[in-house]
Amino acid sequence: MDENITTAERNGSYPTLLPDEAQGESTRFRISKIFFYFLILSCSTFGNSMVAHIISNSRKMRTASNFLILNLAICDLVTPLISIVFDFILEENNYKWIYGGVMCKLLWPAQTYFTCASSLTLAAISLDRYRIIMHPFKIRLSTRQICILICLVHVFSLVAVAPYSYVLALRNGSCDENWPEFTYRQAYTFSLFLVQYGLPLVFTVVMYSLALRALCNTSARTRGNSISAAHTPRFIVKKLKLEAKEQKKRHRVSRTSSVFKRLGALKTRNIWNTPNARATKMFIVVVVVFAIFMFPNQVVWLWADFGGGINSPNFTNLSIICWLFTYTNCVVNPVIFGVFSKDFRKGFKRIFERLVCCERSGAYDVERSQLQSCTTKTGSESIESNGLVCEQYGKTTAVCYCFPFKSVTKQQD
Repeated sequence: MDENITTAERNGSYPTLLPDEAQGESTRFRISKIFFYFLILSCSTFGNSMVAHIISNSRKMRTASNFLILNLAICDLVTPLISIVFDFILEENNYKWIYGGVMCKLLWPAQTYFTCASSLTLAAISLDRYRIIMHPFKIRLSTRQICILICLVHVFSLVAVAPYSYVLALRNGSCDENWPEFTYRQAYTFSLFLVQYGLPLVFTVVMYSLALRALCNTSARTRGNSISAAHTPRFIVKKLKLEAKEQKKRHRVSRTSSVFKRLGALKTRNIWNTPNARATKMFIVVVVVFAIFMFPNQVVWLWADFGGGINSPNFTNLSIICWLFTYTNCVVNPVIFGVFSKDFRKGFKRIFERLVCCERSGAYDVERSQLQSCTTKTGSESIESNGLVCEQYGKTTAVCYCFPFKSVTKQQD
């Protein structure tokens, strides 16, 4: 290989070789890159930490299926942490390796490992959703079975990155891949594409397509049964009597025909508003986002190894933009959970309320000290002292309201 080369890492994949002259960045691009790095790192850390906290600390949320979501949140949390921080330092040092030989073997394979685990976890979630929708009367996967499935995800991810860790070596201040032949590198690039993107995406699309077809068939059957039942003589007579009491005779026919349509639509909406159907729709959105945001990074590295894209003068900046798309995928998932899941929305709300209460705890201590100085008078009356409102009941009790905090009852001596 050419000696005038250096190594640069691509998130969730593996390093490649970049020409020295292709590494320059304009000031505008560098500022934009730093801004998005900081924004993505902050949002991903905060959002995925909240998801993990909600599942871990809520008894209702500690279900077997939610452990898969917990595993996904942990993978999405760790990926930007070990990618953005370490890679930004390398970018600022012109990709000169400063972490030592051990980290050369561990850092980039770890990024690949968590990206593979995230993709395979989405496939595992789709399998769980498929079983729930297609076989609703079968026993769901137990916690033990889900834990075994998660372990298999991580074992398979570890096997996928083992060759990558093996060929990485620190030489002359650069952490490089040392394949016997370039065709080996191409084969590994394609295999990682399949493990990280291609196969999980195909599998999830098949699983959710079958689940959606089952939901549509169920909705159609429910609507057909509802309309058939609505056309029985007993139902028609009963409905017409009710319509005659409520409306005039000239509106009866048109209103009765619309009742059948509304009844069928109501039954259909009920099918799609069940918890299983809502969860399925939520994970379908997660998979669509995964497919969109992971696609640029996968394509650019296939182009690099199979299409000679590595020789493009804009390859460095293009690869960084593709990394940003990959990092953004880790940010969007908590937002999707909050939009589609009532339980996650409640959990997010509780966390924000606790944060607000913590910020106002100092103000509460001041108000509580003021509350001790609240004086009362005999008789049933209201007084205001030090910005507090006190309600006197009898001769011994006063209830003082310290907004926005709860009331405190004072007993008179």
